[in-house]
Amino acid sequence: DYVDLMFAPRSQHSAYLNCEGELNVDSQVRLVQTISQICNRCYNRTPIINNEMVNKNVLNAQNVKGRDLVVQQILDYAESNEIPCMAGYGQEVSIFKSVLSRTGLDMNPRTEDVGLNEVLDEIHIFIAGCEAGKRNFESLYQKLCAAPYGLRKGIIPILIAYELRQYKEGVVFYFKDKEMELTPSLLSALNESPANYQLLIETGTAEKEQYLSNLEKIFADNADARTTSINHIYSVVKSMQNWIRSLPEYTKKFKSYWENGESRTIEQQAENFRKELMKFEINSRELVFDSLLTIFGAQNELQLAVDGIRRCKEFFDGHIKNCKAEISKMLIALFMPGYQGGLAKSMMAWYKKLPESTKKHVFDSNSNALLGFASKISTYDDDAILDELMFEFASMEIEDWSDSLASNFIKDVADAIAKINDYHEDPVSGDNECMVSISLTGTKLEKTFSSSTISPLGKTVINNLRAVFDEYNGALETD
Repeated sequence: DYVDLMFAPRSQHSAYLNCEGELNVDSQVRLVQTISQICNRCYNRTPIINNEMVNKNVLNAQNVKGRDLVVQQILDYAESNEIPCMAGYGQEVSIFKSVLSRTGLDMNPRTEDVGLNEVLDEIHIFIAGCEAGKRNFESLYQKLCAAPYGLRKGIIPILIAYELRQYKEGVVFYFKDKEMELTPSLLSALNESPANYQLLIETGTAEKEQYLSNLEKIFADNADARTTSINHIYSVVKSMQNWIRSLPEYTKKFKSYWENGESRTIEQQAENFRKELMKFEINSRELVFDSLLTIFGAQNELQLAVDGIRRCKEFFDGHIKNCKAEISKMLIALFMPGYQGGLAKSMMAWYKKLPESTKKHVFDSNSNALLGFASKISTYDDDAILDELMFEFASMEIEDWSDSLASNFIKDVADAIAKINDYHEDPVSGDNECMVSISLTGTKLEKTFSSSTISPLGKTVINNLRAVFDEYNGALETD
């Protein structure tokens, strides 16, 4: 009773202090609340793992065995897109679901738990730093067990295994300078004496990881949130495939392009890069660390591959835009040689200079279409006009074109312009000139055309028309 009188929270003789001074504690409930507030403030990055079988400092033999099975499962599926849970109802299944399934780490490299993400980042930084030289685990354990993480040792081997999986082939462990094999029991032994165990990552491992991170940034806009994977390599390749499949059909297959008015053939590196990504079945690791490095000659310097891939992506991304710009410049030169303005203005100026006799003349289908199109231009939106003109001649959007269709488009427009201009410069003599005049209420339309020998098929059409009119036996009147 005396002790309770002197030290109980409600006692007037007791006081509670922290580094900031005296605390306002006057009851047991208030004491518990204050302690909770202090813990929340100091350990605000502690991962939430709801499983007392593993989330404690010392595990019994049965729970250690269950944890080791979970670690082995992580290592066994290091190259897979996800880590499947074991079958059954043992401790290992419960531990797996608590640490991996409920946090989402079985299918994603990171989770919604900010504290858990930061713990994994700390482990990742430690592992990456082991490429420069051997490091023991003492500093890592001290950081993870201290504030703000306050991690209990029971789950640390699982999280280390999770971050080690991508380095699995390049990991070397040492126990007091003696090389050891990476096993679940070794990771479990870290808890007993982290200072006695050292880790070394083979040279180039960190560089490869940086290489993957750079590729991930390049194709970040094409990452598919619906297709999750714990395999970094697979995720990167999936984003690259999403990108290549999102490109227009023309961009996926073109072999040549225009640059400054001249036709150029696509570079071999770009062609090989596109060809590799267009394959239906892809071995992710082989593509990233073999095929792409060979294409860009970057076996000894991964940054060369990164630069080459970025350059190729920019080239293909800008293909349609650059193609339109080049076509627009060529069309302006055809309509108004030497003109420095836009496409709309050049077509308006060209059409305006044509004599009325030319505008009334009937040419072939392409020339007629061009004349009709130019006469109806009412906007200065060059992009819209170009799109409409290309569809007028090719009957499909440029995104679905081919190299031959692109060349034919320029040729057809050039031929149409030449025929129209030639008629203006060297009109057909009046003896061969014919005219059709149609008068409607308040409207009169006249069109001229050049006479020519009627073909056998044309004669057949005329005879058929005559036969149809004869069937009416004069019943038709002029009005």
